[in-house]
Amino acid sequence: LVEGHVTKYGLPLEHSAQCTVLLKFGSLNASGLYTFVSTIEDVLFKCIAVRNTAPVYKQDEVQIHCYDEYAAYVDKFNILSDQKARVRLFCLAFVSGSPVLEIGLNDRRRQGKVNSVLDDMQN
Repeated sequence: LVEGHVTKYGLPLEHSAQCTVLLKFGSLNASGLYTFVSTIEDVLFKCIAVRNTAPVYKQDEVQIHCYDEYAAYVDKFNILSDQKARVRLFCLAFVSGSPVLEIGLNDRRRQGKVNSVLDDMQN
């Protein structure tokens, strides 16, 4: 998600993430590099975000990009010997006041019993 990225509705992002490259890593050992990346992602995922001031934006915006990934190993006899699939969600949110956002996908606990913005406007 970069500045100027066009959404599926054809509108550019109003906001963009600020990214700074601090380090670049490379390795001739692919499995070691994958392990390193996985470890760093796990640590960063569990970091607690602390903000001293609540931001105020001209326009609140939340975007979620979903990527399905599938990899398989097929040998020379066309036998599938290994496969893995995963879904990755990348979220970019600019919401005034730093509220707690909860995003549910196929949420069995709620089973569709959620108040939406439209429900709030009608009440």
